[in-house]
Amino acid sequence: MFSAIITITLILAFFLVISILLQSSKGTGLAGSAFGSGASAVMGVRRTADLLSRTTTVLAVLIAVLCILSNFLIPRSGTSEGSFIDKAGNKAPASAPAQPGK
Repeated sequence: MFSAIITITLILAFFLVISILLQSSKGTGLAGSAFGSGASAVMGVRRTADLLSRTTTVLAVLIAVLCILSNFLIPRSGTSEGSFIDKAGNKAPASAPAQPGK
């Protein structure tokens, strides 16, 4: 289940990047220059901007929800509390060098 959520999140992130790049900036934007304003001619400039803006918002919310959901589904090893970094940082090296005496 965890792998499926991560995969869906990555796919949605790809579509979010595409949605952001298609939005018009101060100039014509990628949608106007790359596609010859084909989308604008069919739907109108304002409706296209509204659709891309809503798509961006929906994708961002979905990604945020999936990230929070994946946090609860992370496979946990063992029953001890604490973070992975704390556990890894507390381990001593197998052969520590001897400290020189003063």
